[in-house]
This record gives sequence, structure tokens and C-alpha cells, in this order.
Amino acid sequence: MIRSWSNQQADSGSVHCFGNGNFLIYAQGPNLSQVEGPPYSMPSFCSLAIGCKSAQAVMSESQREKGANIWTHRISGEVQAQFTDYMLPDKNLFFRDYSVSAPLTLTVHEGPETAKRVYRDFAFGGMRRDCLMIRMPMGTNFFTSIAVEQETWLILTVEGGAVTEEGHLLLENSGRLLLSAGLLPDAVSQMEEALGLKPAQAQGLVRHYWKDFLSGITDLGASLPADEVPEKLRERVSQACESVAVVIKCQQSSSGGEQAGYPYPLAYVRDMAGTMRGMLSLGMQEEARKILEFWYSRFCLFGNVHNAEGMGNFGGRLYFPNDEVEVPAYLIVSAFWYADKTGDWGLLDEIYPMLKWAFEIQLPQLGGGMTSFSGDETYIAGGTLPRVLMYDGSAESTLLFIEGGLRFLDWCRTNKKISAAELERYEKMVVDAKARYKENFCVDGLLYANNPARLNYIKKPAFARGFCEVHDTLQHQLVLGWLMYDEKSGYYCCPECYGKKHPDPVDRKKRHQLSSASLLPAFYESTIFAAGELERIASPYIELFAKNGFVPSNAEGNRSLGYDYGLFLYAMSMLKHSLRVPALAAMLEVLDETGAWVEYYDNKKPFNCRCRPWESAINIDAIRKLTESFQ
Repeated sequence: MIRSWSNQQADSGSVHCFGNGNFLIYAQGPNLSQVEGPPYSMPSFCSLAIGCKSAQAVMSESQREKGANIWTHRISGEVQAQFTDYMLPDKNLFFRDYSVSAPLTLTVHEGPETAKRVYRDFAFGGMRRDCLMIRMPMGTNFFTSIAVEQETWLILTVEGGAVTEEGHLLLENSGRLLLSAGLLPDAVSQMEEALGLKPAQAQGLVRHYWKDFLSGITDLGASLPADEVPEKLRERVSQACESVAVVIKCQQSSSGGEQAGYPYPLAYVRDMAGTMRGMLSLGMQEEARKILEFWYSRFCLFGNVHNAEGMGNFGGRLYFPNDEVEVPAYLIVSAFWYADKTGDWGLLDEIYPMLKWAFEIQLPQLGGGMTSFSGDETYIAGGTLPRVLMYDGSAESTLLFIEGGLRFLDWCRTNKKISAAELERYEKMVVDAKARYKENFCVDGLLYANNPARLNYIKKPAFARGFCEVHDTLQHQLVLGWLMYDEKSGYYCCPECYGKKHPDPVDRKKRHQLSSASLLPAFYESTIFAAGELERIASPYIELFAKNGFVPSNAEGNRSLGYDYGLFLYAMSMLKHSLRVPALAAMLEVLDETGAWVEYYDNKKPFNCRCRPWESAINIDAIRKLTESFQ
């Protein structure tokens, strides 16, 4: 696949990445848009963009080298050039080998809190180079006021070019651009090492690493039958397996946490749960284990796990008022999914304290056999389901509670982890929720995402932490912080909105149909529904797919979550439906030029977060299920 870019046209927005667990760079075509680390959870040092006058037409065609995360950019227009980009697997070093037909400037836009300075004839061991240094001060705030925990530096220099007085990078003839990052002594010593490496040596190290890693990746395209799936689709699947494996690997930090994608600098529990499934479908067992170890390390540190956690930034935590539902359920479901697929049951013994906490913390949230929404679901964050409904019963979080709870308690019984009295009390609560699930969430055989009836069983807390519901409902800029419940309006409000009269465009009694929730019982292979019931639940989305060629999250709209494609394919594969191959084709159609799926699509047009491990991994897992459906 070729990724096209031009300074004269609107860009597709697709993003590719380089990462080694400590140093992470996102790029949009030939421009580096975000440079961060170590660690992964920190703000970007800067961006680097081709600097041309607006009248100068510059185009680029970018492509990843098969079998390696090396990107080549062929520049045309006013200047002809070629860039070859790569990152060392074990050092915080990024290289751009280049040749240009005429001088070309890379404009450096530093972050608002960083300090940029040009140094002339700086000593790197026995070598002296002009360089640009960018300092990230300790205490710099980023992403909901998380603070950088130690001063970090980025060093940039050019061989064959120059560093301008303004702190930009001038490329001339042929040479290479080098970036190193870390604590100042580390950044300097790594730059010394980089300067001592010839381009062929550096590229050789990178190719060797990726050849070794990708040789262990499962090629799902090769498992699809030639008489059922056209060759072109099988080839696309093979390409997607490799590109998604690269996307996932680059964004997994050395601590095990998985970056949510560009530009989110935290590791989200929900995202990593889906990513783990894709990892296991691709044969990435070691990486999947590291996710569970990451969660457990945070649990050991804090005694809980929140919606999103920092990677290498121990104070970096993003939590919502309802983090006691969905998030802990995902920990349990993921742990048993991992053990089922790998046979590594010993890890569950190691992380048992977290699993027990994750199960028990959900119990007080039950109301009428239902748990609520967490408030940060993709369909809530994207406006498909109004945030003001998050204390309704949630079909998704309740399903996760049931499926995870049943597995956890069965395992506890077999391994004598809890007393008989505890086991009996806990099982009653899970079995009750399971017995009431259809009554709570199904109408005429169709599954609905929410149930307002839960509000009859619970009292909303007076205070909550999250996004102001007034700002969200009225589509103002979101405000995150402590909120107060305004009984008059029924909103959780920031201080600015509390006590004021607001319009209320939301029908709070409405039951919403979302493919993102309705197709989950198939995805989790739930025992609540029989195959015929699952097909009935899927029927509205089968009709919509037949009509539109895609499945919207909201049956009344045209917005799809990036993983809706995978959920639909999984359901069609589980049912061995005639639409399973067309569903695969539709899903591959929206795969972007970098080989990843994105957070949202409106009428199949991508937007918001790019380079997404979660959606990409779920869609890959659905392809794994498709291969099994033909066996």
C-alpha cells in the first residue's frame, strides 16, 4: 500500500509509527507529527514538517518495506528527494537517511512547554556536531494535567546538512538526520553511538530485528480457503496481519502497556483487552502476557486499576466515576481469554489478588441485575450514546460481568481460592444477573445497549469525576474534572454549569440499539443466547449491511466504530452466514494506507484517533474466527 501526501491538498490523516518500547514517533507521510519518550506516557517534544512556501508544490509517496518497519518516502515537485526512516530496536535512536536534489528544510515546531536551543560544535565523544536540543522540563503538564516526572531531552543533528540559527534542519545533497532521546547523559551517549554507525549497519540491525519478530506472526490470509475467498482478499489479509502486528508492537511500551494510538499517550484497559485478542490471533503470546503483567504492576502499586494508566509515568492515571464497572470486568475476561489460548494458567495464580479485586469491586454496582456504563466507552466518547445515560443499565458491562464472573468463580472453585460461603454468595449474584439479562436488555428478540430501569434500583452519587454532561450534550468543548449532580437538571455538572437552566435534547427513557453492544454476545461467545437468538439480534445489522455495505454503530445513523466491522464479521463467521466474505471485503476496504484501522468512520470516511491497536486487533481477531468457520 502507498500512502500519498501533498502540501497542496487536504490530507487523509493516516498515521504510521516507530517505537521500541521507550521511544515513540508518529508520522503523517514524510512529516513527523509526534515525538515522545522515554517513557511513552509523556507529551511530544516537537513535530518536524517539510518547510516549503505555500506556492511550492511538494508531493510524497510513502511505503513500508515488507518484512520490516522501514519507511521510504519519495518526494517530488519543486524538490526531488528520498527519505528512509527507521528506529533502532534497543536504543532511543531514530534515523532518516536522505538524498535531495536541492536544499530542503525540515521545520521544527517544539511543544509549548519545551525549551529549544541550538548548540554549535557540540562534543559527542570524539566527534563534534552542530545540534538542536529540546528540553522537556520535569513537571510539564499534559493530557488532563498529568505531570512529566523527570527532565527529558531530545537531540537532533544532521550529517550532510546543517542546523539553522532558527533551530530548523537543512538537508543538502545526501546524508542523514538523527534523533536521540532520554535523560541528558543517555541522549548524548546514544547520539555518540548513532554517529559511529554507518547507514548500512543501522538498517541491517533494524531489518534483522523485524525479520525475527515477523517470522513468528500468524498469516491468517494463508488459512483462508482459495475456493471461498478471492485471492485479492487473501493477499490483503496477509498484508494486514503484518501491518497490524507492526502497529501493535511499536506501541507496546517496555512496561507492557499499549498506547491507545495517535495522539493518546496512555494505556486504556478497554483498548488493551481488544489488543490482547488480536495479539493472540497473530501468535504474539509474549506481548499478550505483558499486558496482564502491566495491569498487575499497576494494581500492586495502587491497589486498583483505572480506565487508563501511564506507561513509565506512575502518576499518570485517567479515571472516570464508573471505573468500578466495565474496566475491572475486562481484566477478568482478558485473563481467562489469555489462559484459554496459551495454557499459561500459572499467570492467573500470580495475578489472583487483582482478579479477586476486579470481581468484588463490581458487586456494589449491581442494580436490578445490571451494571452501568463506565462513561468512556467509544460509543459514548464519540456521541453515539448520550453521556447523560451512563447510569442506565449497560448491556456491555453487564455481559462482561456475567461472562468474566462465571469463569472466575468456576476457576476459584476448582483451585479452592475462596470459601464455600463466599462462593455461594457470589454465584447467586452472577447467576441472577445472567437470568435477568434477556429481560433487562432484550425487546422482541433484539438486544438494546441501555436500560433506564436500573435507575429504579440505585441512587446516583452526589459527586463524580468525568466530563461535564451539559458540555457534552450541547456539544461544547468537554470539561474534565470533579462534577456535582444537579437534581433539577439531572446532569453531572462542572461548576460553570451547576444550578443553571439548560435545554435537555436527550430522551432519557429511550432504549438505544447499537451494533457495538448487540454484537458483543457473539464476540464473547456468550452462553446467554442460542445461535438462533444471536442471528435474530444481528438481523437489523444484516439488513443495514445489505443496504449500505457497512454496519453503523447506531442503527439510526451512519457512524461506525472502527471495531464494528470486526464485530459484524465475527458474528457472521460464528453463524457461518453467507455474508461473512462480503463482511471481510467491507472491513478491508476501510483499512488505511498505513495498514491500520481507526477509531471512527462516518459513511466509511475515517476520523479521530489513528494508528489504533484496539480496533485493528479486534478486526484481525475476527479474521481468525472467519478462518475457523471454514474448517
